[in-house]
Amino acid sequence: MEDQMGDLDQHYNSDECNGLIEKLTYTKKDQRNNTPKRHPLKIDGDIYTGSATLKQAIKLYVEFRKGKEPTQVSENNPIASNRISHKVKRPKQDWPEWSRPSNDDLYDLVKLNARFAKFLHPDIVKVLVEDNNKNWTVWRANLRLHNINPNIYLWHKSPCAFPGIRRHSGGKEIAYFRKHTEIEDGLVPDALQLDDNDYPKHLWSFVFRGKPFPKHGPRGYAMAHLADHKDYKNRMYQEFEMVDIEDNTPIYGLYTAPTNTVFLPASLIRPSDFSPIVRKILIEKANDLYGDFCNILPPNIKIKEDTSSKWHYSNFEWGNTVGEVKNLELFLEFRRKKMMTFLKNPPL
Repeated sequence: MEDQMGDLDQHYNSDECNGLIEKLTYTKKDQRNNTPKRHPLKIDGDIYTGSATLKQAIKLYVEFRKGKEPTQVSENNPIASNRISHKVKRPKQDWPEWSRPSNDDLYDLVKLNARFAKFLHPDIVKVLVEDNNKNWTVWRANLRLHNINPNIYLWHKSPCAFPGIRRHSGGKEIAYFRKHTEIEDGLVPDALQLDDNDYPKHLWSFVFRGKPFPKHGPRGYAMAHLADHKDYKNRMYQEFEMVDIEDNTPIYGLYTAPTNTVFLPASLIRPSDFSPIVRKILIEKANDLYGDFCNILPPNIKIKEDTSSKWHYSNFEWGNTVGEVKNLELFLEFRRKKMMTFLKNPPL
C-alpha cells in the first residue's frame, strides 16, 4: 500500500493520517451510486468492504502511534473476518531524548543561511506593487462579486502577485484540488482558485527564464515561505504581534507575495520550516529590502520588535539580491490574462 499511498509514518506526522483515512472512506451511498473510489489501491471484489478493511487498518495504526490499545471490531463490521478478538497490550516506549541545537548553533545556522538566501531585487517587487495599484479598483470590486473580502489579498501597498489564489489546505481541499471529491455547494472559501505551490514561483520563473514556472526550480535550491499563509497550524500568534486581536482576516495574500518567499539551498531548507528565529531574521531582511515602497504584511499583523541586538538581521552577511526587471512585462501580461480568466468564471 505504501508504494501507492506513501509512507505511513509520514502521513501520521503530517496530519495523523486524516487525509489518508478520508481517501479510504467509501460509504454505502457511494456503493449504491457506483461512485469511483478516491484512492489508487487495487481492490479485488467489493470496493466498500475492501476500502473499509484498509481504513480500519489505518485507524488501528493511528491508535498504536498514539499509545492506545487497538479498538475491537464488532461482528457487524464489514471487516469482521479481520477483527481483533481481544485487546493487545503493548509496552509504551518513548523515543530517546537527543540533544538539540543551542542558541549558538542556531546563530551559526542563520549566518550560513543568510549568505545563500536569494531575495528578488527590490526593483522587481516595486513594479509589481505599482501594477497592483493600477488594478486596485477593478480587482477589488471583482473579488467582492465572488464573495471574497479583497483585504485578504489587496491591502494597502500589497505585494500579492495573484489576488484570489491561495494554497489548498487540509484533506478536503487537497482531495477537491486533485479532483477526487467535490466540496459542498462547489464553493471554496475566500479563493478564486486553489494551487499546489506553483503560483508563488511564476514571477521568479519569468524573471530568470521569461516563461511560466515549469514544475522545477533552480538546481539545488528550494523556495521557502517566510510567514504562514494558511489557517492550518498557523503560527502567526506566536511569531508576530497582532495589531487587532479580534481581526480574523485570513492571510492568504502572503501565499503569492514575492516579499514572503526566498530561495534557499535545499540542504538548508528545513531550518526555515522549523526555526522561528531563522524565519524572523529572514522576514526582517525582506522588510528591509521592500518596506520602503510596500507593506510586506497585512495590516492586522506586524513584526515583533527585537529583544536582543545579537539577533538583528543587520548582524549577518547577506548575498546580493537577484533578478532584473527586463522580463516583467511578460509576467504582468501573463498574470493579467490569468486574473481575467479567474474573475470571469463563477466562484469555485
